[in-house]
Amino acid sequence: MFPVGLSLMSLLQSLFCYVDPGVGSIIAQAMIAGIVSVVYTLKLYGQKIKSFFSDFFKTKKQDHTTP
Repeated sequence: MFPVGLSLMSLLQSLFCYVDPGVGSIIAQAMIAGIVSVVYTLKLYGQKIKSFFSDFFKTKKQDHTTP
């Protein structure tokens, strides 16, 4: 959707628009939400990958019980 808007704006000679002050906060919220979602996703999959490799390379401990 964003590239379509950019291409339409490039076709216009002059663009008259009013940017409401609330638009800045919406953009900031969207950027923060995107960053948080990327960090959460990396954390989630990072834990799964770490768990997989730790189980994969885990050495079996032998039970050395003394009588």
